[in-house]
Amino acid sequence: MDLYKFRSLAQLDRVADILVSERLFCSRYSHLNDPFEGQYIQTGVFRSDDGHSTVRISTPSEVGDLRAPENPTELLICSLSSALDDVRMWSHYADSHRGVAIEVSFDEVCARPRQVQYVERLPTYSFDAPTSPRPEEVLTTKTTHWAYEKEYRFFHNATFLPIRDRIRRVILGARCRDTDETVIRRLLPSGARIVRTRLDPMTSKVVLR
Repeated sequence: MDLYKFRSLAQLDRVADILVSERLFCSRYSHLNDPFEGQYIQTGVFRSDDGHSTVRISTPSEVGDLRAPENPTELLICSLSSALDDVRMWSHYADSHRGVAIEVSFDEVCARPRQVQYVERLPTYSFDAPTSPRPEEVLTTKTTHWAYEKEYRFFHNATFLPIRDRIRRVILGARCRDTDETVIRRLLPSGARIVRTRLDPMTSKVVLR
């Protein structure tokens, strides 16, 4: 499975760290750009002081502190995408096509990422359920506003996810400068190559040259 990390070259140090150190940064969910990240609706039947049963909806409720029961270390998130040809991904995450998409290959040997599911509304869970939803379950469900991202997520317990020998290509945005390409070539890990893109007016997509 090939997935992509879109980056702006305005923060060249971060791109250099990915290519030279062969690792991806993992973030706390509270630092991600979706304001509904880690939130869900809880429903349940409650008895008031006068004995009447009422239904109450708590919306939204944050997922604890993201600590898995079997591992007391905080879980962090590394997000990638399969949407290489989507104009919006390049516009939002790669400096309006001036940046790059780093192609990373994952196989059965490594831990596979979890695919994000997109729904019309935040997920709903009952207060009466025997167990609370797992953080990974809530954090791989997002509203359809974000469906174009075709996101995959790794849940990790360290600041960086190692990707040694997994970077296959650095794909340059359609507006990427020749001088930036020269710099990227000096940073490429062994075995990786550079590919340029162009905007296809017939399909309104990003395609490889």
